[in-house]
Amino acid sequence: MRVGFIGMGLMGVPMSRRLCAAGFEVAVWNRNAAKSHEACAGAQGLRVAATVRELVEGADVVMVCVSNTDAVRDVVFSDGGVAGWMRKGQLLVDFSSIDPAATRAMAVQLLEETGGRWVDAPVSGGVAGAEQGTLAIMAGGREEDMTALRPVLAPLSQRV
Repeated sequence: MRVGFIGMGLMGVPMSRRLCAAGFEVAVWNRNAAKSHEACAGAQGLRVAATVRELVEGADVVMVCVSNTDAVRDVVFSDGGVAGWMRKGQLLVDFSSIDPAATRAMAVQLLEETGGRWVDAPVSGGVAGAEQGTLAIMAGGREEDMTALRPVLAPLSQRV
């Protein structure tokens, strides 16, 4: 499975590295490009996507882990954002801890505009949990999407 990971902050870097170490093809992108390059330094197999378009078009699943509701909305729905390149049936997994009502509204918008499906998956366990693969992932989405995602979530969590 090819993974596109947006958000190379304290959580996104170790999460993307764990996915890569588990054998997934992982491309990363961050609004601050320098952070993407720093995340890939010394992490064999991680690659930087030059644009969101490149990341989304090259991924089976797009993962987002950013700071707040506005940041999620921006990376998904702004000009050049994820929604502009999402394919019907493609999955977006949002690990960000954001407003539940906004998440539901964005999930509906993504489905209506692109046919892409949203899995809300906020995480708990902090940086240590991200580094050790012991995060608690409180995921919500369609049953078939959760089943498809289990192998890619396994390196990140002991509990989904």
